[in-house]
Amino acid sequence: MAGWLGVVLALGLASPAHGEPLYAVEWRSFSRAVREKGGDLATEAGEQRGRGTATLAALPSGTLRLEFRGEDGSGSGLIGPGGPRDFTFPTAVAVGVPPPPAHLISGTFEARGDPAQPDTFRVYYIEGFICHTAPDRCSHVVAWERQFTATAVRIDAQEPNDAEASATLGR
Repeated sequence: MAGWLGVVLALGLASPAHGEPLYAVEWRSFSRAVREKGGDLATEAGEQRGRGTATLAALPSGTLRLEFRGEDGSGSGLIGPGGPRDFTFPTAVAVGVPPPPAHLISGTFEARGDPAQPDTFRVYYIEGFICHTAPDRCSHVVAWERQFTATAVRIDAQEPNDAEASATLGR
C-alpha cells in the first residue's frame, strides 16, 4: 500500500499546476570562471546534465515561463520575443558575480508546433562577464560564462516518428 501511495504522490507532484502541458526534458549546463588569486589566474570549468519534467506556461504578457525539475536539479526562465532571459539552472562552477552586461546575454528558443504549447522544443541560453579593469575591482573575477541547453518532448503529445524526433531534437 505504501508503494502505491508513493507512486500516486509522485505523479501528482509531476503534474502541471495550472493545466500547462508536461514535457520530458533533458538538459546540459556548462560554466567556466577565470579568477585572479594572489596575482595568478585560475580557471575552473565544469558541466552538469540532467533529466526531468518541465512545464511551459504562457503569462499574461505573452512571455512563456519554463520551469523544470528532476533528480539532477531544477531551474526556470522566461522566453519572450527577444529570446530566453532570466534563467536559473544548476551549474558545476559558481558564476554570476559580477552580473552579466546585457550585450553578453543571448539565447534561442526553437519550437515545433504551437509556440505556446509545442510538441517539442529546444532552448539555448548563454551569458557571461568580462572584467575590463583591474580584477580586484571585479571581485577578483577576470571572466565567467554559463550556458544552458535543453530539449523537451511533450509527454501527452502524439509521439513523433524516430526521424522527426531526431531532426527536431538534434540527436
